Amino acid sequence: MKATRFLALSAGVILATLTAASVSVAQSSENNKNIVKQMYEGFNTNDWDKLAAIITPDYIEHNPDAGQKPGFDGLKETFAMYRASFPDMKFTANHVLADGEWVCAHYTFTGTNTGAMMGSPATGKSVSVEGYDLVRVANGKMVEHYGVFDFAGMLMQLGKMPMPAPPDSSTQMKKD
Repeated sequence: MKATRFLALSAGVILATLTAASVSVAQSSENNKNIVKQMYEGFNTNDWDKLAAIITPDYIEHNPDAGQKPGFDGLKETFAMYRASFPDMKFTANHVLADGEWVCAHYTFTGTNTGAMMGSPATGKSVSVEGYDLVRVANGKMVEHYGVFDFAGMLMQLGKMPMPAPPDSSTQMKKD
């Protein structure tokens, strides 16, 4: 009888611990998703105080733009260049998924090129391109980032890069 009670009590403690851990991971994932959403809001409003509250100073950028300095200051400087090129730039988070401290977001970047960009004059054209961010959040702050952005698509929409030629039908595989 004592062994049965002990096993039942032990099982209850283990179940409660696992449930609490599961809830904690789910809450952490949800909190981390919100931090990434706040990042996009900060970019959209150019609110670097808000961004400084959610991004560490020694933030690691694994896919920096050419010449981008490290850390938060490098991120801020790079976005100042993009903001000068696209004063109305906007990020829209289409999908945001999280697994613990890792958050993946699919976003759309829109803006009108009314300022010079990387030494090239403004075109006055609008762009809409997609990208993906993979962010690690620790202790409520973004600590590292991997990202891809359709830069070629943006250049094509701006008329700064030719559109690819349509496929040649004579080189396509034929179905039997």
